[in-house]
Amino acid sequence: MTAMMVAALVILGSCHHSGNTPDPEPDPDPDVPIPNPNEQSPWLSVNVRPEWDIDWSSNDPRPDWVDPDVSTYESWMIIMVKVPEPIVPFVSNDDMMAVFINDEIRGLSSVATAFNEKDNLDVEHTYFIVKTYGNASSKGEQFSIRYYCSQLHQLFVVDEEEKFVPEGDLGVSHDYVPPLLLGSSKYPVVMFWSLKLNIDQGQKEPIEPDPGDLLAAFVGGECRGTTILGGKLFDSYANITVYSKQEGEKITLRYYSTKKEAIRIINTNVTTKSGSKQTQISI
Repeated sequence: MTAMMVAALVILGSCHHSGNTPDPEPDPDPDVPIPNPNEQSPWLSVNVRPEWDIDWSSNDPRPDWVDPDVSTYESWMIIMVKVPEPIVPFVSNDDMMAVFINDEIRGLSSVATAFNEKDNLDVEHTYFIVKTYGNASSKGEQFSIRYYCSQLHQLFVVDEEEKFVPEGDLGVSHDYVPPLLLGSSKYPVVMFWSLKLNIDQGQKEPIEPDPGDLLAAFVGGECRGTTILGGKLFDSYANITVYSKQEGEKITLRYYSTKKEAIRIINTNVTTKSGSKQTQISI
């Protein structure tokens, strides 16, 4: 009899509840955030992949460049300039590409002497051929490239490390692509930004990086730079060139997830400045 009572007590003691009394809630795991059902999703769903582009349009007047007087020079150099891809769609018959040495025009080409070439990837490129004049004394002198795009009303000016070579050529056997976008009159401040991106797993609906995801730098509602990311985002760097009208402009980031088909806005404390900058960002 005693043995039967002990067994019954053991069975009752092993039960968590009796009747309709519910189980008590387990203690929450401190490492797992509790979702707030009233909190809105940080993602904005979109129907199409965003086309974040920089607006290169400006209001620069058309330069009054004229061809140099070739009778005053004893030599020349052929320079073939490949136009950077972001501004290729805006090339028109009214454009001008010029070469200057010591602030003196030495060569001028319109789109009439430009041509397009399609490579085996069926990508169209636009080139300008500029016959640049000089003398024997001009050998080794640095030159600058100046390009006026009529559709954008934008003047691009870059001083190059390349030098004048009498009866030489540049860009004929290998593409010569001067960094014209770094010489924009609209965006004179250029920042080369390296971001160490760490994924914050404690946030709601954290980012799950996939190859092909987009990251863009914005100032207000204006895109100032874009880059395509790879898969191992949290332990890698993302490099993005940010174009700015002046130093000190506040940057926000926009992240497009290919998996979610949605955009997330990431606020930062970063402001623009000329040159290189490294930052660690939690996303």
